[in-house]
Amino acid sequence: VSRTVVSPLEAIATVQMVTGGSKGLFVELSDLFNNEGFKGFFKGNAANCLKVAPTRGIQFFAFESLKTKLVDWKRKSRNLPEDAEMNLSPLERLIAGGIAGMAASSLVYPLEVVKTMLTMYPGKYSGIGGAFKGVVSEQGVKGLFQGMWPTLLA
Repeated sequence: VSRTVVSPLEAIATVQMVTGGSKGLFVELSDLFNNEGFKGFFKGNAANCLKVAPTRGIQFFAFESLKTKLVDWKRKSRNLPEDAEMNLSPLERLIAGGIAGMAASSLVYPLEVVKTMLTMYPGKYSGIGGAFKGVVSEQGVKGLFQGMWPTLLA
């Protein structure tokens, strides 16, 4: 629901990122409506919504797994029994969270590319599947991962 509510802002943000737009939010929203109608506010929204659950699920699983591994490693390195209580420092949790976020982002990144393509080129692709096929046929599989490294570093 939250992704759909902010979809018009997401569409404008994507357009401004790609085009370097500087018209201002309300002018961009007005232009979008005038050029594409109400439907234009929601271009790329399905792909955006589709990536939410996998992203959060992967991130949660990876974070919990990494925390468990770190706790086990700390116990072993200190020769403590398996049932000894062990906490992670804020830095250790930060590292685990960062790695979990990178894992989640890298696995759903192709959906981010598809969302961007659907937003930037409305009508060019026949939905999410068509955008996937279009990107792969135009740029190869590597096209689904263009720009991933800056995203992972962020």
